Amino acid sequence: MVTTINGEVEAGIVFRNGIATPAWIKYNNNTIRFKKVVYRWSEKKGEENIIKFTLTDSQKIYEIAFNTKTLKCFLVAVDE
Repeated sequence: MVTTINGEVEAGIVFRNGIATPAWIKYNNNTIRFKKVVYRWSEKKGEENIIKFTLTDSQKIYEIAFNTKTLKCFLVAVDE
């Protein structure tokens, strides 16, 4: 069941060779550590570039959006 969140979260983003990858987020007083990036894509929103990720912690699937202009990260949805 997919739950839509669309909330800003604190995130640890790792940059390797110019590629951003979320390592963890803090959500509901829990730190969620990601094991694998399932899919990565980017979208334009006006002049802003949004990098979106589908990630897993080996139990659930998360959709994360990272705004490269504001440097804010959002938890878009969780699939339990």
